[in-house]
Amino acid sequence: MLFCANPRNLGLLASGFLVAALFLGGGTRAGFFGDVVLQVVAVALLLVAFWALANRREPPLGPQAKRQILVVLAVVPTICLLQLFPWTWLHDGSLGGSIPLSVSTNSTFLAALSALPGIAIFVSVVQLPQSERRRIIIAALVAGIVSVFVGLLQVAQGPQSALRFYTFTNVTEAVGFFANRNHFSALLYVLFMFATALAVHAAGIFGVTPWRHKFDRSVILPLVLSVVMVVVLLAAQSYARSRAGLGLTIVALIGGALLSVGASRQSMHGSRKVLFGAILLGVMIGAQFSLYRVLQRFDTDPLEDARLPFARNTFEAAKEYLPFGSGLGTFMPVYNAVLRPTDALLDKFANRAHNDFLEGLLETGIVGVLLAIAFLLWFVLRAAYVWKRSESDTLDSLICRAATISIVLLLAHSMVDYPLRTTGLLCIFALCCALLVEPFPNAWAEANRQSRQHKQRRPVSEPQVRRHFPNATSPVPRALADEWKAAESPSRDAGSLPRKAGTSLKVIEEWPSEWQPRRSPGRNTDK
Repeated sequence: MLFCANPRNLGLLASGFLVAALFLGGGTRAGFFGDVVLQVVAVALLLVAFWALANRREPPLGPQAKRQILVVLAVVPTICLLQLFPWTWLHDGSLGGSIPLSVSTNSTFLAALSALPGIAIFVSVVQLPQSERRRIIIAALVAGIVSVFVGLLQVAQGPQSALRFYTFTNVTEAVGFFANRNHFSALLYVLFMFATALAVHAAGIFGVTPWRHKFDRSVILPLVLSVVMVVVLLAAQSYARSRAGLGLTIVALIGGALLSVGASRQSMHGSRKVLFGAILLGVMIGAQFSLYRVLQRFDTDPLEDARLPFARNTFEAAKEYLPFGSGLGTFMPVYNAVLRPTDALLDKFANRAHNDFLEGLLETGIVGVLLAIAFLLWFVLRAAYVWKRSESDTLDSLICRAATISIVLLLAHSMVDYPLRTTGLLCIFALCCALLVEPFPNAWAEANRQSRQHKQRRPVSEPQVRRHFPNATSPVPRALADEWKAAESPSRDAGSLPRKAGTSLKVIEEWPSEWQPRRSPGRNTDK
């Protein structure tokens, strides 16, 4: 099991699981085969993550990460157990016995299982060093680009496209591997933030690189790839035609401009020019092909939107089930019980409240409100730390800043929809939260670095040193042997006095007499 304890291998497993979640976890309700597969694999990933956590080499796990892992592991199971436990005091006493807090224990249990993929991603990514976190971001971006091209094929093939993987879906828009255009749009603006972070960093490096090296592969290739991803992700928003997604993408554009704040003046100037050009190109491509289709989405009167009666009825139901809530996953039976005949819609099906905060209030009551407040306080503190620290132009800092903006966008989207109720976006949200936790010290990387240095620094045998010190009577120290080995040059003969550049003859002459080299008559040792 040493394979699992290596951060690189754990990062590969987490990256593969995140890609699978983006491909299989696009359903809007529990029970899909893809969600079941992801939950089973999430259990295996959690076991691997726990094994890696238990077998970490020194230095040990930090106290901040310990607390956050324990909180994440305890919140969902605790709420689930409290709602499934049969409480005697809730019964009226006429029939005896006890009843649980949840009105549907089966739905609550399934809702608890749906949180496993997000927990597995968080526990895994928290343990990863910065290098592995960058790789998992790249994996998410690659999966997002694949989703974009699948969405373009869906639009090109029409409503009967075989690439639409869900029966109930938006048949005229690009949805990628999701069932809902809003959730596909949410994935696009989150990945747009990470692609922008890569573009800002690559443009900064390009700006400070001397002109003769600007077009080296290591400089120009990251810049071109990151700019292409920014353009593709931005242009794809017009094919999704999500009103909330388009509005939040505008916010994401402002956030992308803020990512370059704090960098050096030269790199910041180059980053802004490259970013502005990529954004302009993406908007032009999207407007050229689907501007009319986008404008059609804004013809509908907002007051006729079904979200308003959904929110009103959900709030009325939440007041009836205070202070403990109706139970996780019980929105549908509770909402149908309180639905007014005047709010019933022939062409609408209320599978969610389209407001995750109200739905959480209905299902968890006051406990959910307290947990939401605690999370927001934690997020504000971590975001303030990320935006205040001095290394603002490093790639890792830019990725963390992009994660804070992505969390804000997803929370804002949750006020008019339910993006976090899908497994794919839940894993993305968990990834963003894990990026805000300080990475563990990478003991494996340090051990590998020292091992490589040890292999490159070949030990010197004592006879080799005694060739220069024939009169030495005591054992030659290893430090002295290594110094002579590093200073030795094939152009020097055995009788000369080898020394490294900057080493004065006075220092060498202060060595003990038995280590002094034998001087040949007439030879000038200062040469």
